[in-house]
Amino acid sequence: MNTTYAAQADDRHTNYIIQTLNGDQFKVTFKILGQSITFANAISKNHSESTPIRVPQIDTPTMEKVLEWCSRHKDDAPYNMNRKNKRPLVLPRWDKAFFDDMSSQQLFDVLSAVTHLKIPKLMDYMCKIIGTFASKKTSEDLKLLFEDNEGAGPASDQPGPSTA
Repeated sequence: MNTTYAAQADDRHTNYIIQTLNGDQFKVTFKILGQSITFANAISKNHSESTPIRVPQIDTPTMEKVLEWCSRHKDDAPYNMNRKNKRPLVLPRWDKAFFDDMSSQQLFDVLSAVTHLKIPKLMDYMCKIIGTFASKKTSEDLKLLFEDNEGAGPASDQPGPSTA
């Protein structure tokens, strides 16, 4: 798979190549990747556009979800990570539908990916969704869910992105 996540046809930003655990590659603009602290740091260290940024802990379907979300939010105002003394986080309609369409396994995989990629706004949104999800479950349901997911997914114990 070789997919391009460009902002628009007139978006002339440099495309970087992201390579997943499965070896699939995505061409993605910095405007989209810049939402990830991990990717932004990798690119700022003089990363070449022609050398893939390898993300061995994230599989292709999970990366597609993360990039879909980042693409949707590429034009958002800079995110304020210090939400202290702010109103409760309210998810926009698109985001709510985006998360509602995911299985619990997909949510877990995306959460693991977001943890590795350090995408603050998506992390806050994930916490809101998972908190809402958990509030509707019994402690036994949650225990079973986490036992099923323990060590699951490609993001369980791998280091961050590499450019090797």
